[in-house]
Amino acid sequence: MLSSTSCLLKNTAVANIAAPLNSKIAATFSSALLNNTKVSIRQFSLTPLHLEENKVEPPKNESTVEIPIKEAETTSEPPKEEPPKEEPPKTQSCSCNAKETCNSKNCCCKKAVLMLALAGIAGTAYYYYENRDQQTFGDDTTVVYVLGGPGAGKGTQCANLVKDFGFVHLSAGDLLREERQRKGSQYGELINNYIKEGKIVPANITIALLENAMAKSPSKRFLIDGFPRKMDQAKKFEKTVCKGKFVLFFDCPESVMLERLLKRGKTSGRVDDNIESIKKRFVTFKETSYPVVEYFEKQNKVKRVSCVNSPQKVYDETKAIFNELFKAEENAKKNATKN
Repeated sequence: MLSSTSCLLKNTAVANIAAPLNSKIAATFSSALLNNTKVSIRQFSLTPLHLEENKVEPPKNESTVEIPIKEAETTSEPPKEEPPKEEPPKTQSCSCNAKETCNSKNCCCKKAVLMLALAGIAGTAYYYYENRDQQTFGDDTTVVYVLGGPGAGKGTQCANLVKDFGFVHLSAGDLLREERQRKGSQYGELINNYIKEGKIVPANITIALLENAMAKSPSKRFLIDGFPRKMDQAKKFEKTVCKGKFVLFFDCPESVMLERLLKRGKTSGRVDDNIESIKKRFVTFKETSYPVVEYFEKQNKVKRVSCVNSPQKVYDETKAIFNELFKAEENAKKNATKN
């Protein structure tokens, strides 16, 4: 009976601790966005205090009843001394899964609270971008989206364009991986989980990283590689950051991409360059990213380049597209000057 009462008190403590956490996170990050300051998720204490031994007494609840313990009746015979028994490690019923046990170091209660914290962070970023209706960059900024399946060779071609046309290459995937590894990142754990599952990271996190990188660059020309990969990314970026000139789409058969990725995985050290993650990425591209290509194609804003040829032949075709782009821009400037 005493064990059941103790469990009830501990469950009540978890509820009292977790309830205000989400609002605390939202308030802190909203303040950070307004004051342009950085906030680390580490400043939040995510350790449920009720699980730390001999520190905090569990709060009393009106619905719980304390059961008095009767003192043992004294007898004339002195108590017999028993040899000390080794007590097993203390475990406690886990409030989020009664079938499991937890301790202060590895608790599934903590995992639940951590996921709640990450949800609060993503929700704050979502609110910020959803309520913006003005673009950060104007018409003097040139943005070209570079899309293609995993292993299509986007990075190789972007490196050539940077050298010949003065673009800044921004890889959405690289920015996410850097943020995941950055010490104190509030997005690191969330990004890591999405990348391992081959899923697309929430739009507002990726957009925030891209916008910050663009703001730090003195250039006005950007190749954004691997973005947008979902319709919500495309629409939000064009609404709040900048409109893209067109989509450079590298079309490549899945068999060719698979061969390239497996070869790259031997030396890249990337967690997503394994057969299981690659297959998930192919599915994600077909279901969510290719519709983005079709969306821009309806606006006549897609330039397709086949990637089955050698890298040099692919670049020759790509270079011709950009020569045409800048020639058209130069003619437009001349006409504007005449008028």
